Amino acid sequence: MSLQLKNLCIQRGNRRVLDNVSLDLEHGRLYAVLGANGAGKSSLVGALAGEIKPTHGTIHFDSSDLTSLSVKRQARIRAVLLQNSELQFPFNVKEVVAMGGYPFEEASTQQVDAWIAEALSFVDADQLIDRPYQQLSGGEQRRIQFARVLAQCLAMEQIEGRVHLFLDEPLANLDPKHQTRLMRTLQKLARERQFTILIVLHDVSLASYCDEILLIANQAVVAKGSPAAVLNPDNLRQVFDTEMIVLAHPQDQSKLVVLPASL
Repeated sequence: MSLQLKNLCIQRGNRRVLDNVSLDLEHGRLYAVLGANGAGKSSLVGALAGEIKPTHGTIHFDSSDLTSLSVKRQARIRAVLLQNSELQFPFNVKEVVAMGGYPFEEASTQQVDAWIAEALSFVDADQLIDRPYQQLSGGEQRRIQFARVLAQCLAMEQIEGRVHLFLDEPLANLDPKHQTRLMRTLQKLARERQFTILIVLHDVSLASYCDEILLIANQAVVAKGSPAAVLNPDNLRQVFDTEMIVLAHPQDQSKLVVLPASL
């Protein structure tokens, strides 16, 4: 087992934002988290990232309790991309992506350069490597931040041998081409290189690229399973409080298209 959450509860002020969540996440699997605004999705990622301290319950990475690990050690076993990843320093793209290698002081310049090149290739941004980060569009900046955490994952893979990647709505501001490309990249990294990946998504249809989906409602996981098992009108009504239609993709029957029942 790669990652285990047991009876996880998170309280913010007088409000409980996650209630008694237990999950087992395995190596080589891509997991999507779906839920309405305020359901607790970002709080779940924040807890996995070590940014939010649970009020109850435990998080274990390969049998190590997250709270027992130093910040540096956490950075060597998991990479995180939160919703807001702002950068004010006048760095170029290569310097930003190189940040992914910071936790790995033993890495050579050649290793870091290789991670940067592969990560930029994954996000279709090779041509941006020398551009000032602040001069990029919002979507381009998002792709570079994605590349930064992918570089960290590549370092993790080579040096630690295990990769955990947590992404909170990383496809925001991206056009359909790059949304699809990045989902396919994550799918490939999970299946072929055994990354454990959890991604919070806004677009329900994109969850079809994932091996399993976690549906969160009322601060708890209400369904967990394959896209075919989980994405149905009853579950989606419970989670989003609206009627939705689920259709097979006309060109790829393994994918689903989810639409509001009335437009």
